[in-house]
Amino acid sequence: MNAKLIELAEQSGYKEGFRFAKEDLDIEQFAESIIRECIGECEKAYIRGVADGDRKSIDAGYSMELVTDSIKQKFGML
Repeated sequence: MNAKLIELAEQSGYKEGFRFAKEDLDIEQFAESIIRECIGECEKAYIRGVADGDRKSIDAGYSMELVTDSIKQKFGML
């Protein structure tokens, strides 16, 4: 796993270096933390697009907002 996934897994109960067992990891919390990271990246892109101010950036930013809302709705986070 890459460093970010290890960090999120540890926040969900996984202990690196130990033998992995299903009961060590809150899989729902782990999945939700991954989704939240993805949403955060989309929201950053949206903010950058709006801040740039040109029409193309605003349109791209609005598209990112739609994608973010769609992800949140799909996973019950809206």
